[in-house]
Amino acid sequence: MRTNTDSPTCIKCGTRGLTWAQSVKGKWYLGTPVEHTFEDGNTIITHTQGHDCTPTAEGLAAFETARQEKEAERLAEQAKFDAYKADQDKLHHVDAEIGEVVELTGVVTMATTVETQFGSSRLVIIKTDDYQVAKMFTTANWAWDVDFDEAITVKGTVGSHDDYQGTSQTTLKRPKRIVAQ
Repeated sequence: MRTNTDSPTCIKCGTRGLTWAQSVKGKWYLGTPVEHTFEDGNTIITHTQGHDCTPTAEGLAAFETARQEKEAERLAEQAKFDAYKADQDKLHHVDAEIGEVVELTGVVTMATTVETQFGSSRLVIIKTDDYQVAKMFTTANWAWDVDFDEAITVKGTVGSHDDYQGTSQTTLKRPKRIVAQ
């Protein structure tokens, strides 16, 4: 059922001026449930109030089209989320020992300012093409100029390998940005 703020209308029968009511379970809907069955056997439940919903063929077709579009959007969002999760599962530590100096080229996935007891600092996280994740806290001038999705090359000393909210990360100490010549 589609509604607008001026005059809620039942999309199936075209009745205008419906009002919202609250169900016993606390969810808001338009009145009492009414079942409609399609020729293909699918049953849907609509909520109407203050009128006998007598759906028209055009109204049911419009409702079914809107339902299919919403389902397609939901499936597309789910596919994007699944791809993101699959990508997240590939992330791992930088392939280096603690104390080793590494040079990494990757894309900035986060660049934000953090406040510490010593003042402002910059948190920069990069992801390489082979799914290594490195994070660094720095006050260096270069860190204030990087943006999300920017490709950069950094050189630093591996400080630790840890996990943050399920994502494996390597902390780099004393990072320096390498500028291509």
